[in-house]
Amino acid sequence: MVGTRGDGGWVRLRTGRFVAERVAARPADPAPVDVARLLALPAPPFACTRRAHVGEYEVDGVRRVVETPTWPELPSPERERARALVEAVADDVRDAWVPGASTGGRGDCTEHAEALVARARAAGFAARTAAGRVYVDGADGPALVLHAWAELQLGGRWIPADAALRQFPADASHLRLGAWVPDLVAHDVPVRLLSLR
Repeated sequence: MVGTRGDGGWVRLRTGRFVAERVAARPADPAPVDVARLLALPAPPFACTRRAHVGEYEVDGVRRVVETPTWPELPSPERERARALVEAVADDVRDAWVPGASTGGRGDCTEHAEALVARARAAGFAARTAAGRVYVDGADGPALVLHAWAELQLGGRWIPADAALRQFPADASHLRLGAWVPDLVAHDVPVRLLSLR
C-alpha cells in the first residue's frame, strides 16, 4: 500500500508484520490480485475453534457426556424463531411452584416445558419434553436438582430449550435422564458431576 506523507513524500506500507518505510519517489503500483486464483488455493489446517459447552457426569457409575451445540451450528432462521418461542414462554408463564396442573399462567419448570412444547409444535417444530437433573450453584451450594425442559428438533438434532431458565440452546448443565418427570422415579440412581466447561 502506498500513501503520501504530510510533507509531500511517499510512504510504502506492508501489512504482514507491519512495516512502514519512506521512499523518494512513488513506488510502482503492485500487480492486481487475481481473486479467483487466490480463492482456489487450499486453506491451511487450523485448530478447531468450537466453543461448545460440555458436561461430564457419572450416572450410576457410567460416564456420560452432554455437549450442547454452539449458536452458529444451529440452522438459521429456525434458531431465531426457537429463541423467540423460549423468550415468549418465559415471559408468559410466571414462576411459581404449582403442585399438579398449572392454572392462570403460573408454574414451575414442568409448566414452562409443556407450554414451550405446545407453542413449538404450533409453530411447526418437532418438540418433546425432557426431564433430568440440572446443575445449580445456589445459596445452599452446588447441587444437581430435578428439572424439566423442552427439546426442539433443528437440523435433524434435538436441541435442549429451557424456558424456565431462559436458555436456548440450554447449556450442558442439563443432564437428560428421561422423557418426563415419572421417568425420573424409575431412574433414581446416583448422579455426580465430573466437569462442566
